[in-house]
Amino acid sequence: MILQKANLYAYRVYDGIKARCSNTEATVSIHKCYDKSIMRQGWLDNLKSFVKWYLEHYYECREESMHVDKDLFGEDSDMYHPDFCCILPQGLNTLLTNCKKHYKEGETSDNVLPLGVRYNGRTGKYSSTITFTGGGAEKLIILSEWDTAEEAFAEYKIMKQADILMVAAKYKESIPDYIYDRLLKVKVAPY
Repeated sequence: MILQKANLYAYRVYDGIKARCSNTEATVSIHKCYDKSIMRQGWLDNLKSFVKWYLEHYYECREESMHVDKDLFGEDSDMYHPDFCCILPQGLNTLLTNCKKHYKEGETSDNVLPLGVRYNGRTGKYSSTITFTGGGAEKLIILSEWDTAEEAFAEYKIMKQADILMVAAKYKESIPDYIYDRLLKVKVAPY
């Protein structure tokens, strides 16, 4: 039953990944964090090779929807590739999402702020917010105000890594060991 369900999902997941990597007018509604994403040519050329990979790695976790993630093992790669991808439950996949960029003023590549950091033009200070998921119910917390974006990111990084460790501990019995081990090594990067 699980394999049959996974087989059906594999085709939908493949189509979703392919759409994210297409950069066409039809994919304008897909979040900007996928702008540079690409799919391994071997998967593009051979749908069955993706389905085989998916079925070999598929598992179920707490009745959550399962997602293909390229970031946990990808080391900043933009490629959906069997060496970089894993399957994560929705809660972990959302926790690891690092694609929402903030800008000091306007949207240009020159003024991208570190992950999680926002600039308050009224006060001239930088701060971060974090949604803690490790303590049970999700709760948005506004962190301290700082003079520099680097100081605000340093605080955010400590809090985000702590949250990842707390959530990893909650999933420990439900996820494969290789994913749990990798979660313990996640480093939150500014960009």
